Amino acid sequence: MNTKKKFFTDNRIALILRMWGAGAVFLLFAMTPLGKGDLEGGVYLYTLLISLSIGTFIMERFVINPVIRGMLNTKLNEEKRKYFEIPLLERINNNIKIILKDIFLVIIIMLIFFIMNNLILIPLGVTGRNGRTNPLNPEPFSFGILYGFIYIGIESLTEKIRERKINKNNVNKEIE
Repeated sequence: MNTKKKFFTDNRIALILRMWGAGAVFLLFAMTPLGKGDLEGGVYLYTLLISLSIGTFIMERFVINPVIRGMLNTKLNEEKRKYFEIPLLERINNNIKIILKDIFLVIIIMLIFFIMNNLILIPLGVTGRNGRTNPLNPEPFSFGILYGFIYIGIESLTEKIRERKINKNNVNKEIE
């Protein structure tokens, strides 16, 4: 008997799809004329933040999640309800949660790149144009990798919070 576990499980394939989607969105909005702007200006950063957040939301909600539901056996397949069978307020609530999560993810990724650049430049005393330079510019691959790792962290944290809430409710019911 072959008891060897396969490396590419459905959850890992789903994570790779999510990372690819985030990298593709970053490529579209940050590295093409669509996302061009003054790198030194704050308006560009806010525009980039909003466009990446909305782009990752659209990619996840309308491309990645349907592909995962249709091809893979993951947690998304546990809920077999069709989209229009879900009440409107629940759909709105779910979409708001996803967009807030994506905004949070993009902010964390931008902060990671900012901190890494400063950790490299401050000890060296290096400055560039307008007193700033970026030795580590984000790329689609690095953006996708960071998106995947932070996504895993957020998902595990929300799962632990959900389990703790369920356990607390069960304890309260036993006491009554």
